Amino acid sequence: EVLVMVRQFDASRLRPRCVAYEPNANYIAIGFTSGIVKVLDPSTLEDVATFKNAKEPIVDISFSPLGDMFATADADHHVAVWKLSLERIVEEEGPEAEADPTAEATIKATWIYLGRHRSHWRPITALEFGL
Repeated sequence: EVLVMVRQFDASRLRPRCVAYEPNANYIAIGFTSGIVKVLDPSTLEDVATFKNAKEPIVDISFSPLGDMFATADADHHVAVWKLSLERIVEEEGPEAEADPTAEATIKATWIYLGRHRSHWRPITALEFGL
């Protein structure tokens, strides 16, 4: 085994608590004791998205089997869910270019926050997506 990359966080405000690797190896999600969730690009470890939807520590993160959703559980018994939105952006202008599936385009990926719900009265010990 060889260590290829390291990412350090400011320990005064960002202490990692849990981590999950997206099944298609496109993203890494990290939950912090401050309630922050970061989604990183695994090839560069750069931030893709940062969310602050909890005041309590994030205790678990899980990706869906297809990698298009992820959920977090916090120490205050809440579960939050995000969904991946993909937008095709065509380089050329005009309605013909946008309708042409062979036109040169880039894909913009955005994680959309769907919501958060206090789902249990006892601590959440794990999250799992069904098929």
